Amino acid sequence: MKNVVFFMVLLASVLGRTQDLSQSAVNFIYQLDSVPNQGYNYFLDDSFKEKVKKEDMVKMWSQIETMFGDFESACYICSNSVSTSNQVYISVSFKRKSQNLNIVFNAKNKIEGFFMATTIPCEPIVYPLPKYVKGKRFIEEAIIFKSDGLIMKGAIVLPKKLKKETPVFIFVHGSGPNDRDESVGPNKIFKDLAYGLATKGIPSLRYDKRSYLYKSLELNNDINKEVLNDVISAIKWVKSQGAVKDRPVYIIGHSLGAYLAPQIANINTEVNGIIMMAGNCRPLEELIKEQYLYLSSLNEGNAVELRHEITDLEIKMKYLKDSLTEFSSSEKLPLNLPASYWLSLKKYDQKNAIQNLSIPIFVMQGERDYQVTMTDYELWSDVMQGKSNYYSKSYPKLNHLFLEGEGAPAPSEYMIQSHIPKYVIKDIIKWVNKVSK
Repeated sequence: MKNVVFFMVLLASVLGRTQDLSQSAVNFIYQLDSVPNQGYNYFLDDSFKEKVKKEDMVKMWSQIETMFGDFESACYICSNSVSTSNQVYISVSFKRKSQNLNIVFNAKNKIEGFFMATTIPCEPIVYPLPKYVKGKRFIEEAIIFKSDGLIMKGAIVLPKKLKKETPVFIFVHGSGPNDRDESVGPNKIFKDLAYGLATKGIPSLRYDKRSYLYKSLELNNDINKEVLNDVISAIKWVKSQGAVKDRPVYIIGHSLGAYLAPQIANINTEVNGIIMMAGNCRPLEELIKEQYLYLSSLNEGNAVELRHEITDLEIKMKYLKDSLTEFSSSEKLPLNLPASYWLSLKKYDQKNAIQNLSIPIFVMQGERDYQVTMTDYELWSDVMQGKSNYYSKSYPKLNHLFLEGEGAPAPSEYMIQSHIPKYVIKDIIKWVNKVSK
C-alpha cells in the first residue's frame, strides 16, 4: 500500500479547494497517487465525476505508471486563463520519464479535466535572486548523504570568506513533500535564507525531504521517519566535512520543522542553537480546526462544505483524544493520517523539550500568519519566561512563509512571487553574532 502523503498540513491551506490553484493542482496529483478517494472527492467537479468513475480514474493512473514508471514528484510550472476556466501546468516525474500535465479548473475552483500537455503556453516561473544576495561571495555544491539506507540529495552553500567561529545552519522543512528550497508556488524561502546568510558569511545545508524523493515508499508513518532521522543524518554528514566539520551546528526549522526543533536538539548534543520560524506550540489537531474555521470565513462559496468538514473533523478529533490505539484506522483520524503518526506526536512534549534546553533559542513569528498564529508565539514565550537563552521576535507584515503582505492573509498570496525580507536575515545574523560570543 502506498504511503499517505501529508499535503502541506502547516505550510499550505487545508484541503485543495481552499488553496491557490497552483498548489491545488500539485496536491491533487499527490493524492491521486496515494489516497485517490480524497483526491476524487475533494478536487473534482461533479460533472467530471459523472463522466469518470473513481475506479476508472485509479485504473487510468495505474496505466500511466505502467508506461512511465512509479510516480516520484510533481511541481508547478505556470498557469493561464482561458474563457471561464483556469489552466494549470505541472511537471510530473515518474521513474522512467517526466510528463507535463494540464489541469483545468472551472469557476468554482474544481477540476473539470486533466490532460497530457505537449506544449506549455505560458511562461515558466524563474527564481530571481533577491537584491540582498551577492552571488560572487559564495559557492553552492550539490551533495548526497545516507539516511536509513536512503540516498538523500541536497546542497551546501559555502561563503568564500569563512570566519573560524561561524556556525553552519541546517534547514528543517515544514509538513509535506518539500524540496530543499521549501518551494511554495514561485517562492523558495529556504533558498532566500541560505543565499542571504551566505552573502554575510554563514554556511548552510539544505536537502530534499525523503517524502519528496521517495514517493512510493512507506516513509511517513511517524515523525522520526518524516523528519528526525534525516536531520540527524544531515548533522553527521556536516560533522564529517572538512570545510564545516569543526563549526557549531544550528538548526533553522520552519513550521513542523520549528515545532520539532527542540526535540532535534534534545536527541543530538551536537546542536548548538535553534531558530524556530512559525512553530506551533499547540497540538497539530487544534491548528487544523482553527485553519478550517478561518478559511471558511474567507470562502463564502465553500462555507457549507467547509462546515461539513469541520463537523467531520470534530468527530475525528474526539476519537483521536479518547480512542486512539496503534490499531486505529486512518479513516477515523484527522487528515486520514495513520495512527502511528498521531501516536508519535502524542509522545512528543514540545513544552518540556524546549524547557530542557540550555542552548540559544530564537523564536520568529509572522503576525499575519493564520496557520500558526500569535497564540503559539505567546505560548512559547510563556513556557520560556525568564529563561536567559530564549529570544523572540514577531513581524507585523509577515505571513506563514515569512513573506510580506497586507490585510487579511489568504492562501492566494503564497503564489505571489516574493522574497524573505532583508530585515529577517539581518535579525538572524544579529542574533547569531550575539549568542556566538
